[in-house]
Amino acid sequence: MSSNDGTTPPVLFVVGTAGAGKSSLVTSFQRWARFLDIDVLAINLDPGAERVHYDPEFDVRDLISLSEVMDEYDLGPNGAQILAADLVASQAVEVFEEIEGLAGDIMIVDTPGQVELFAFREASSHLVHVLGQGRACLIFLFDPLLSSTPSGFVSQMLLSSIVHFRGGLPTANFLSKSDLLEPETFERILEWGENLDVLEAALFEESANQRDLTEAGREPSLR
Repeated sequence: MSSNDGTTPPVLFVVGTAGAGKSSLVTSFQRWARFLDIDVLAINLDPGAERVHYDPEFDVRDLISLSEVMDEYDLGPNGAQILAADLVASQAVEVFEEIEGLAGDIMIVDTPGQVELFAFREASSHLVHVLGQGRACLIFLFDPLLSSTPSGFVSQMLLSSIVHFRGGLPTANFLSKSDLLEPETFERILEWGENLDVLEAALFEESANQRDLTEAGREPSLR
Protein backbone atom coordinates (compact mmCIF):
# COMPACT_ATOMS: atom_id res chain seq x y z
CA MET A 1 0.00 0.00 0.00
CA SER A 2 1.61 3.23 -1.09
CA SER A 3 0.72 6.73 -2.14
CA ASN A 4 1.52 8.05 -5.56
CA ASP A 5 4.84 9.41 -4.24
CA GLY A 6 5.83 5.99 -2.87
CA THR A 7 5.08 6.66 0.80
CA THR A 8 2.42 4.99 2.94
CA PRO A 9 -0.84 6.95 2.53
CA PRO A 10 -2.56 8.34 5.62
CA VAL A 11 -5.47 6.27 6.90
CA LEU A 12 -8.76 7.64 8.25
CA PHE A 13 -10.83 5.27 10.40
CA VAL A 14 -14.46 6.41 10.56
CA VAL A 15 -16.00 5.40 13.89
CA GLY A 16 -19.33 6.10 15.58
CA THR A 17 -22.56 4.67 16.90
CA ALA A 18 -24.90 2.70 14.64
CA GLY A 19 -26.70 5.04 12.25
CA ALA A 20 -24.31 7.94 12.82
CA GLY A 21 -23.52 8.10 9.11
CA LYS A 22 -20.17 6.34 8.76
CA SER A 23 -20.92 4.78 5.36
CA SER A 24 -22.51 8.00 4.15
CA LEU A 25 -19.36 9.92 5.06
CA VAL A 26 -17.13 7.42 3.26
CA THR A 27 -19.37 7.67 0.19
CA SER A 28 -19.37 11.48 0.18
CA PHE A 29 -15.64 11.64 0.89
CA GLN A 30 -14.89 9.35 -2.04
CA ARG A 31 -17.04 11.40 -4.41
CA TRP A 32 -15.56 14.69 -3.18
CA ALA A 33 -12.00 13.37 -3.52
CA ARG A 34 -12.63 12.13 -7.04
CA PHE A 35 -13.97 15.56 -7.97
CA LEU A 36 -10.65 17.02 -6.75
CA ASP A 37 -8.71 14.30 -8.59
CA ILE A 38 -7.49 12.76 -5.31
CA ASP A 39 -7.00 9.00 -5.39
CA VAL A 40 -8.92 7.57 -2.42
CA LEU A 41 -8.87 3.94 -1.30
CA ALA A 42 -12.20 3.11 0.37
CA ILE A 43 -12.16 0.08 2.66
CA ASN A 44 -15.19 -1.66 4.17
CA LEU A 45 -14.54 -3.46 7.46
CA ASP A 46 -18.21 -3.94 8.36
CA PRO A 47 -19.19 -7.58 7.65
CA GLY A 48 -22.79 -6.77 8.57
CA ALA A 49 -23.30 -4.07 5.94
CA GLU A 50 -26.17 -5.00 3.65
CA ARG A 51 -24.95 -2.61 0.97
CA VAL A 52 -22.57 0.29 0.56
CA HIS A 53 -22.82 3.16 -1.90
CA TYR A 54 -19.10 3.70 -2.36
CA ASP A 55 -16.65 1.63 -4.40
CA PRO A 56 -14.56 -0.37 -1.91
CA GLU A 57 -11.05 -1.34 -2.91
CA PHE A 58 -11.31 -4.00 -0.21
CA ASP A 59 -14.54 -5.42 1.23
CA VAL A 60 -14.37 -7.60 4.34
CA ARG A 61 -17.62 -9.26 3.28
CA ASP A 62 -15.57 -11.10 0.66
CA LEU A 63 -13.76 -12.79 3.56
CA ILE A 64 -16.45 -13.12 6.20
CA SER A 65 -20.22 -13.40 5.92
CA LEU A 66 -22.13 -12.30 9.01
CA SER A 67 -25.02 -14.62 8.21
CA GLU A 68 -22.64 -17.57 7.88
CA VAL A 69 -21.03 -16.71 11.22
CA MET A 70 -24.50 -16.62 12.80
CA ASP A 71 -25.40 -20.01 11.34
CA GLU A 72 -22.08 -21.74 12.02
CA TYR A 73 -21.72 -20.58 15.62
CA ASP A 74 -25.44 -20.30 16.47
CA LEU A 75 -25.15 -16.62 17.39
CA GLY A 76 -27.44 -13.64 17.24
CA PRO A 77 -26.55 -10.51 15.23
CA ASN A 78 -24.64 -8.80 18.05
CA GLY A 79 -22.64 -11.87 19.03
CA ALA A 80 -21.88 -12.56 15.38
CA GLN A 81 -20.59 -9.00 14.91
CA ILE A 82 -18.20 -9.44 17.84
CA LEU A 83 -16.94 -12.80 16.61
CA ALA A 84 -16.65 -11.50 13.05
CA ALA A 85 -14.53 -8.58 14.29
CA ASP A 86 -12.25 -11.03 16.09
CA LEU A 87 -12.00 -13.19 12.97
CA VAL A 88 -11.11 -10.18 10.84
CA ALA A 89 -8.49 -9.06 13.37
CA SER A 90 -6.96 -12.53 13.36
CA GLN A 91 -6.45 -12.06 9.61
CA ALA A 92 -5.20 -8.48 9.90
CA VAL A 93 -1.86 -9.28 8.31
CA GLU A 94 -3.59 -11.02 5.40
CA VAL A 95 -5.93 -8.05 4.99
CA PHE A 96 -2.96 -5.67 4.98
CA GLU A 97 -1.13 -7.78 2.41
CA GLU A 98 -4.19 -7.72 0.16
CA ILE A 99 -4.38 -3.93 0.12
CA GLU A 100 -0.62 -3.37 0.31
CA GLY A 101 -0.26 -3.39 -3.45
CA LEU A 102 -2.86 -0.66 -3.91
CA ALA A 103 -1.69 2.86 -4.65
CA GLY A 104 -3.58 5.94 -3.53
CA ASP A 105 -3.27 9.33 -1.87
CA ILE A 106 -5.36 8.49 1.18
CA MET A 107 -7.29 5.54 2.61
CA ILE A 108 -10.63 5.86 4.40
CA VAL A 109 -12.00 2.93 6.38
CA ASP A 110 -15.68 2.25 7.11
CA THR A 111 -15.93 0.42 10.46
CA PRO A 112 -18.69 -1.77 11.98
CA GLY A 113 -21.83 -0.14 13.30
CA GLN A 114 -21.25 -1.25 16.87
CA VAL A 115 -18.87 1.33 18.32
CA GLU A 116 -18.32 -1.03 21.26
CA LEU A 117 -16.10 -3.11 18.98
CA PHE A 118 -13.67 -0.21 18.73
CA ALA A 119 -14.15 0.95 22.30
CA PHE A 120 -13.64 -2.33 24.16
CA ARG A 121 -12.29 -5.09 21.90
CA GLU A 122 -8.54 -5.64 21.71
CA ALA A 123 -9.02 -7.16 18.26
CA SER A 124 -10.09 -3.82 16.81
CA SER A 125 -7.09 -2.02 18.30
CA HIS A 126 -4.83 -4.63 16.71
CA LEU A 127 -6.50 -4.17 13.33
CA VAL A 128 -6.15 -0.39 13.54
CA HIS A 129 -2.43 -0.56 14.22
CA VAL A 130 -1.74 -3.15 11.51
CA LEU A 131 -3.62 -1.22 8.84
CA GLY A 132 -2.67 2.24 10.08
CA GLN A 133 1.08 1.65 9.88
CA GLY A 134 1.75 4.70 12.05
CA ARG A 135 -0.02 7.15 9.72
CA ALA A 136 -3.61 6.97 10.90
CA CYS A 137 -6.24 8.93 12.77
CA LEU A 138 -9.80 8.34 13.96
CA ILE A 139 -12.85 10.30 12.91
CA PHE A 140 -15.60 9.92 15.51
CA LEU A 141 -19.07 10.84 14.25
CA PHE A 142 -21.62 12.25 16.67
CA ASP A 143 -25.19 11.17 15.95
CA PRO A 144 -27.26 14.36 15.51
CA LEU A 145 -30.37 13.19 17.33
CA LEU A 146 -28.46 11.70 20.25
CA SER A 147 -26.42 14.89 20.44
CA SER A 148 -29.51 17.06 20.84
CA THR A 149 -29.68 16.38 24.60
CA PRO A 150 -26.89 17.24 27.06
CA SER A 151 -26.70 13.68 28.40
CA GLY A 152 -26.62 12.22 24.88
CA PHE A 153 -23.88 14.64 23.88
CA VAL A 154 -21.76 13.79 26.94
CA SER A 155 -22.33 10.06 26.39
CA GLN A 156 -20.81 10.35 22.93
CA MET A 157 -17.94 12.43 24.28
CA LEU A 158 -17.19 9.59 26.68
CA LEU A 159 -17.35 7.00 23.89
CA SER A 160 -15.06 9.10 21.73
CA SER A 161 -12.58 9.42 24.60
CA ILE A 162 -12.62 5.66 25.18
CA VAL A 163 -12.01 4.97 21.48
CA HIS A 164 -9.20 7.53 21.50
CA PHE A 165 -7.47 6.02 24.53
CA ARG A 166 -7.92 2.45 23.33
CA GLY A 167 -6.76 3.19 19.81
CA GLY A 168 -3.94 5.51 20.79
CA LEU A 169 -4.51 7.58 17.66
CA PRO A 170 -5.31 11.25 17.05
CA THR A 171 -9.09 11.59 17.16
CA ALA A 172 -11.32 14.27 15.66
CA ASN A 173 -15.00 14.60 16.58
CA PHE A 174 -17.53 15.62 13.94
CA LEU A 175 -21.26 16.25 14.21
CA SER A 176 -22.81 14.10 11.48
CA LYS A 177 -25.94 14.89 9.45
CA SER A 178 -26.17 18.37 10.95
CA ASP A 179 -28.66 19.34 8.23
CA LEU A 180 -31.25 17.25 10.10
CA LEU A 181 -31.10 19.61 13.08
CA GLU A 182 -32.92 22.86 13.64
CA PRO A 183 -30.51 25.82 13.50
CA GLU A 184 -31.01 26.59 17.20
CA THR A 185 -30.27 22.99 18.17
CA PHE A 186 -27.20 22.94 15.96
CA GLU A 187 -25.82 26.11 17.53
CA ARG A 188 -26.56 24.81 21.02
CA ILE A 189 -24.63 21.59 20.37
CA LEU A 190 -21.66 23.56 19.05
CA GLU A 191 -21.72 25.71 22.18
CA TRP A 192 -21.69 22.60 24.40
CA GLY A 193 -18.56 21.46 22.60
CA GLU A 194 -16.83 24.81 23.09
CA ASN A 195 -17.96 25.90 26.56
CA LEU A 196 -17.88 23.42 29.45
CA ASP A 197 -19.71 25.81 31.77
CA VAL A 198 -22.65 25.99 29.37
CA LEU A 199 -22.65 22.19 29.02
CA GLU A 200 -22.56 21.71 32.79
CA ALA A 201 -25.50 24.08 33.26
CA ALA A 202 -27.45 22.24 30.56
CA LEU A 203 -26.78 18.90 32.28
CA PHE A 204 -28.04 20.22 35.62
CA GLU A 205 -31.15 21.64 33.94
CA GLU A 206 -31.84 18.35 32.16
CA SER A 207 -31.41 16.41 35.39
CA ALA A 208 -33.76 18.75 37.25
CA ASN A 209 -36.41 18.44 34.53
CA GLN A 210 -36.19 14.65 34.61
CA ARG A 211 -36.53 14.67 38.39
CA ASP A 212 -39.60 16.92 38.18
CA LEU A 213 -41.20 14.61 35.60
CA THR A 214 -40.50 11.58 37.79
CA GLU A 215 -42.03 13.19 40.85
CA ALA A 216 -45.04 14.43 38.86
CA GLY A 217 -45.66 10.92 37.59
CA ARG A 218 -45.82 9.35 41.00
CA GLU A 219 -49.28 8.47 42.24
CA PRO A 220 -50.13 9.61 45.76
CA SER A 221 -49.73 6.79 48.23
CA LEU A 222 -52.88 5.33 49.76
CA ARG A 223 -53.23 5.57 53.54
